[in-house]
Amino acid sequence: MIGELTPAGGSAPATMGLIQHLFNAGSFVGPTAAAWLATRTGDWHSTCWLTCACTAAGIALSCRLRPRTTAPLSDATAAPCT
Repeated sequence: MIGELTPAGGSAPATMGLIQHLFNAGSFVGPTAAAWLATRTGDWHSTCWLTCACTAAGIALSCRLRPRTTAPLSDATAAPCT
């Protein structure tokens, strides 16, 4: 999947780093937002709606991902490793 998300002429490790960075940001912001919501409402039951909203946002964003229009090089045309 990383190869499909990497822009043409881009770097796969840079794409993997961006994905890791976004994952880490979510791991920091998610629990903080849930604790804030639980404090504001007085119980943890309201965090279910936060989880549902984040899930819906993730589904919507993943539906926006499209494969590249140009296919990556096949193994036959790639330079041999020596």
